[in-house]
Amino acid sequence: MKIKQIEWSEMFEPNMRCGYDHVIGETPFGRFLLTWKGWKNEWNPCFDETPWDDFALPDGSSVAACQQWAQKEFEKRMLEMVDTDD
Repeated sequence: MKIKQIEWSEMFEPNMRCGYDHVIGETPFGRFLLTWKGWKNEWNPCFDETPWDDFALPDGSSVAACQQWAQKEFEKRMLEMVDTDD
């Protein structure tokens, strides 16, 4: 079984929707909002929003590493819902 990839937006600068540099990852269950303080040259992104709001990322990750981590976490959670007893 293959899980659909998270659809990530382009990188956005701070705007009315989010006060930090950010990307948005859309899923059928909600979105990932990954932010970082680009104007301070701080590339320590963190998730301000997730579909389930119950995890944290290690410090010092890159945007790409965070996106990969989110995909793996998303796949793990989706596979937990699959009944393999049939």
